[in-house]
Amino acid sequence: ATKRSPSGYSSDENDEDKNPSFEVLMKDSYIKQDYMHIPKYFYDHILESHSTTVLRYDGKPWFMEINMGKRRWFKDG
Repeated sequence: ATKRSPSGYSSDENDEDKNPSFEVLMKDSYIKQDYMHIPKYFYDHILESHSTTVLRYDGKPWFMEINMGKRRWFKDG
């Protein structure tokens, strides 16, 4: 199981900005075509004016587009 902060904010004590974040243990079932769904509790942290985000894994950035329909998800950018 993946631990998450209930507020959706990073729990890293070194994170000065406290940017909203969530953690996902990636499984094949989370990827549909080239999309990754975003947890519902995280929606309020995504401003509609933003259409791009950065995912980080092992210190490497992945630039992603955000779909802003009824359901929000990351799309490979």
